[in-house]
Amino acid sequence: MEGTDARSRLIEAATSEFLARGYEQANVGRIATAAGISKKTVYKHFNSKVDLLHAVMNASMAPTLVSLGPLDLDVPPRERLAAHLHAFAELAFSTRGITSYRLFMSEGARFAEMANLYIAAIAMFGIEPLARDLQAYVAAKKLSLNDPVLAARMLMSMVFAEPMRDAGLGVAKPPTADEAKTLIEAAVTLFLQGASPKTATTPQRSFAD
Repeated sequence: MEGTDARSRLIEAATSEFLARGYEQANVGRIATAAGISKKTVYKHFNSKVDLLHAVMNASMAPTLVSLGPLDLDVPPRERLAAHLHAFAELAFSTRGITSYRLFMSEGARFAEMANLYIAAIAMFGIEPLARDLQAYVAAKKLSLNDPVLAARMLMSMVFAEPMRDAGLGVAKPPTADEAKTLIEAAVTLFLQGASPKTATTPQRSFAD
């Protein structure tokens, strides 16, 4: 139990340290002190600073998957896709989400392990779960898509790319809950217009026939 508590305290302390100081300036000794343990104990739980950052990201993003639960194919695609995007938006558009985005964008070019961690986390907690559900709807003939993974990336970009860029640069505030809802509804509607199953139609006759 003590080990579990120490790990939880470490993740909480590391979250505050990374958000306040960035990756390069984050100090394992300060993290250990804030968690109430020795620096040596930190390395019993995590092999490196990047390993600790990985744990912080998992702790922040994993609840989005838990909140969705398993796919029920009786749930219309519109409802399920919106649920994915709303769950991700709660974190992405939060103060912590925007701060994290700025952190990775500013330091990722200098720390490849950090950049790769960010890319992998977005894939694991955002794109891949969405793509799996899209594939299931395709298999059930409720959607028509050639590449569910690409489709998931495009749908995520429709909602998050521009608002995250603008908020990260400080030229706009992140969307409010109501604004995010409107954006998500518009994106899902547009997406489904292209992904709805195609039905056979009678060829149009020309005047020459």
